[in-house]
Amino acid sequence: PLAALNAATHRGADLLGRPDALGGVAPGMRADLLLLDANPLDDIHNTRRIAGVMARGRYHARNELDAMLGQIAKGFAGPQDAFRGAPAQRVEGELVFRGEYDITWHDIPFGGERLAVGRSGDELTVNLESFDPHVGETTRAQWHAGGAHNGASLTLDLDGATGRGHLEVRREGEQLHARGTSLPGIEAALDHAIAADTLLGPDAVLSGVVLWRSRLQALAIGQSIEVNEQAVGLGSEVAFSERTLLVRRTDDRSWDGSGASIPARVYEIVPSRGRSSELLVDADGWPLELVRQDHGATLRLRRRPPSR
Repeated sequence: PLAALNAATHRGADLLGRPDALGGVAPGMRADLLLLDANPLDDIHNTRRIAGVMARGRYHARNELDAMLGQIAKGFAGPQDAFRGAPAQRVEGELVFRGEYDITWHDIPFGGERLAVGRSGDELTVNLESFDPHVGETTRAQWHAGGAHNGASLTLDLDGATGRGHLEVRREGEQLHARGTSLPGIEAALDHAIAADTLLGPDAVLSGVVLWRSRLQALAIGQSIEVNEQAVGLGSEVAFSERTLLVRRTDDRSWDGSGASIPARVYEIVPSRGRSSELLVDADGWPLELVRQDHGATLRLRRRPPSR
């Protein structure tokens, strides 16, 4: 048993090149611990008698682990209403749009997202929320458009099994300044350059395509524009990723997702690498559906009917 435990801890950390952070219990190492009800040195099968888990400094008791496993099972069992019972999203100023979306991958329920957009004078504020039931993780983002509608500031909150994180990103000229805490609860500070015409947005939130709305509205069929985006992600550390997308408006068509067909504008999104995606929006430019290929299958974000 001791050899097996060493292989899973000390030796595993050595193979990953992280012996200073993983595979041991010491000050400064990552707080990932397993609490057992019985000694695994007496019987290696006792590793299955889990009383609790410490993941990056956040403790999960047995009852919490069981609840998480139950939520994951529900996520694979069929469609889930990720936001049932949740309070409505608040907006700053007048509410101009509210929508909830189902996400599927290979026709398997894969969580949900919702967004609410408010306007106060010329300032637009977008609140986005994404829930992944398979890992029990919720991401919340608040985006302030700013005068150029490129994103003047972004606030990210992440709550999941591995911890909680909070990040505030502000734009000053051609610099981004990010301050907050990563998932392990460690202070995070990062500064990064950003071009004046680059859009600031949250990473891994599909409904974030709503942030392109002002740029896409003016396109006629057959026209295209280049969208430069700086995506900010929050996890064990703060990450910035830059991407350039070619967005072309194609022929309009009907969209059937609300019990009745409605006219939809259609855009083809072509990344610098990888396969293209398709975005459908309503007459006011708010997202109806986003379809793209992801890990060999179709990933789809689809707006729910308002009455649901």
